[in-house]
Amino acid sequence: MDVNQKRLKTKIILLTRHLIFLPFVLLIYSCVPHQSLIYLNEQELPKEVGDYPKQHYKIRPLDILNIDLKNPDGTTAGYFNGGTNNSQQSQNINQSNAAQFYFKGYTVNDSGYIKLPLIGNQFVEGLTTDEISNILETKLDEFIKFPSVNVKLANFRISVLGEVNNPGNYYFFENEVTLFQALSNAGDMTDFGDRTKIKLVRKLDSGAKVVHLDLSKIEQLTSEYYFLQPHDVLYVEPVKAKVFNINIRPFSLVLSVASISLVVLSLVISNRN
Repeated sequence: MDVNQKRLKTKIILLTRHLIFLPFVLLIYSCVPHQSLIYLNEQELPKEVGDYPKQHYKIRPLDILNIDLKNPDGTTAGYFNGGTNNSQQSQNINQSNAAQFYFKGYTVNDSGYIKLPLIGNQFVEGLTTDEISNILETKLDEFIKFPSVNVKLANFRISVLGEVNNPGNYYFFENEVTLFQALSNAGDMTDFGDRTKIKLVRKLDSGAKVVHLDLSKIEQLTSEYYFLQPHDVLYVEPVKAKVFNINIRPFSLVLSVASISLVVLSLVISNRN
């Protein structure tokens, strides 16, 4: 083996060693830190965090209301109720048949009114469901003895996007929905979801508001955004490791091919001598 061949072989061996160890270095940088996968990442969690912030949602145009009317003899229930025939069915509604509320519920028009039997047009914009129930009971008292009205918001929908296992739209048939409930329905965050960078897009009368949330902090439990509102959108940002992981995939393939080629070349040179 002449001097030039020895030098070439030495360079190939050194280069091959560097290429072999480079994927391990890239793997280390692409790892997700353990701390970024933990909710409420505090060393010492308090036993109590204070009262949860309560919010009373105000009805807006295009909201859909399910109105359940009861009276002692039950003669008017089928005539007045929207969405379902009785309260038992209303409790059993799930996401798969939520569309029936769109067709059978009472939609608030652009002017803030709903049109009801017996009563006619009723202004509901800016009122809570409890306030609407009280108003309807008072007005129906002229037509029905001892009416009992239960009003529920039928289109409580939350959209969850980004680094979650099951992104999509989720309907809730309860008055209070928390951040963790919404994420749980979406199958929780993926391993690349950043618990410290969640965007909440909330619809307002004046437009939309974007809020940045950090679920690694205990104070998030007492935030005014802990309880979600209808039409809220949650977006979970990916950690930087995911972007790095995606970018190095084609580079790793090229690196592997180059490493194998250098090893083969080194063996060919050795066999010739």
